[in-house]
Amino acid sequence: PLPKLHQFAALSSFTGFPSVKREWSIARQLKTIKQANFVGVAGRGSLVTREALDVQGLRFWSTADIAAIDEIVPCFDELKPLDPERINVQMADHDTTTEEALPLTREIMKIGRDMGLDVAIELHRDTATETPEKMFALADAYADAEGELLNITWDLSHFAVVKGLKPPYYERLMERPELVLRTDVFHFRPFNGHHAQI
Repeated sequence: PLPKLHQFAALSSFTGFPSVKREWSIARQLKTIKQANFVGVAGRGSLVTREALDVQGLRFWSTADIAAIDEIVPCFDELKPLDPERINVQMADHDTTTEEALPLTREIMKIGRDMGLDVAIELHRDTATETPEKMFALADAYADAEGELLNITWDLSHFAVVKGLKPPYYERLMERPELVLRTDVFHFRPFNGHHAQI
């Protein structure tokens, strides 16, 4: 059977909308998202409450920043009451080496599993996974250590912009189809390969 597309709106889309002084309440944001036929929202746990999501019947995927092993449990403990279907971890910094990122990745995935959470490492600028080379090196190191493919949230616009890719993009972005097929989460963000994402 063909896969089914479930579209989640990014909560950050409403930051400062319609203006910083008159930013919509979270209730109005979620109502608008529901009216636009999104099935859920994705974003920081600090932006939303479970009660507000339930009023609109929206699902939730969370984004989290984790830079050190001692941040994992407090972060996941804070997010768990929101009942996120997925936690996309933006991990460490752009200058974090694969050797430094691997033990952090292993702990993130292990603790997430132990806590009953679905966790993925997000492909994101200014993190340990901001280039194809760094993402693939980490994925390979993880597979060697754990005997399984790393769960990745793919935001291919970060690859394209950080690397300054020229079209056509497909062959470069789909270099590792086994990693792409391992996941079910993609961030759709238009880009032209050379400038800030739209």
